[in-house]
Amino acid sequence: MMDSIQTNRLTLRAPLASDAAMIAEGLSDFAVTKWLAQVPFPYDQSLADSWLARPENRWPELAMIVHNGQAIGCVDTKGGSIGYWLTRSAWGQGFMTEAASAMRDHYFKSTTEPFLKSGFFKDNAASQGVLTKLGFTPTGETQLFNLAQNKTLPHQNMGLTRTDWEASQ
Repeated sequence: MMDSIQTNRLTLRAPLASDAAMIAEGLSDFAVTKWLAQVPFPYDQSLADSWLARPENRWPELAMIVHNGQAIGCVDTKGGSIGYWLTRSAWGQGFMTEAASAMRDHYFKSTTEPFLKSGFFKDNAASQGVLTKLGFTPTGETQLFNLAQNKTLPHQNMGLTRTDWEASQ
């Protein structure tokens, strides 16, 4: 099994205990955390440490996104659903499209699953753009509780079939 995925500008690799400080710093920014359903705010080092210690948070279902030797975010395909976040300083440079595209491809190449799901809170245009670029299409709307905002928000469910992914390759 490979221990990392290389893209043009990024390395996707296993999370390390030493990533906790970056994770705590990135997720202590409400502009980041407010779009993540299951992440509390405020966020601190102890939360990052305990999150990294969870057995389900392991490569290759979970990857740190590294640019020029610095971790800048995270992408995962746990439970057949792709999720992601980037530190605010990394926004607007195409990093998430590049990282999520690599994880999507790895997911379909390394599993026999017929479908990959995702979604975004309705006001999160950046996430909508990433998923659309990756070939995801709407599968329905729900209301989803957002822990950081402590309220239920409109959520657009998205999906990508293996058939559609294969056709795009």
